[in-house]
Amino acid sequence: MTRRAKPIVWPAEMPPALAEVLGIPNFKMHVVWMALRETGQVIEPHYEAEMAAALFFLIPLALEHGDGWPQAAAAALDAKKAAHDAANS
Repeated sequence: MTRRAKPIVWPAEMPPALAEVLGIPNFKMHVVWMALRETGQVIEPHYEAEMAAALFFLIPLALEHGDGWPQAAAAALDAKKAAHDAANS
């Protein structure tokens, strides 16, 4: 697990980016947990564990990057995948 350089502060009010992440329908989260698995993350094959992993990944990005969270998520997944592939080649 990667540690963040600074702790994430939970906001007093829900920012729009966090509302967007928390409002993603479950059927659209499938791509997130599958992408996380492709980076080598072990996620139990149960819906609750899959949703938890996806939200655990996305929530900090929404809090840190605001409206830019989708781009930050894509970049983070690309970096995790490249590191995983390099370590396993």
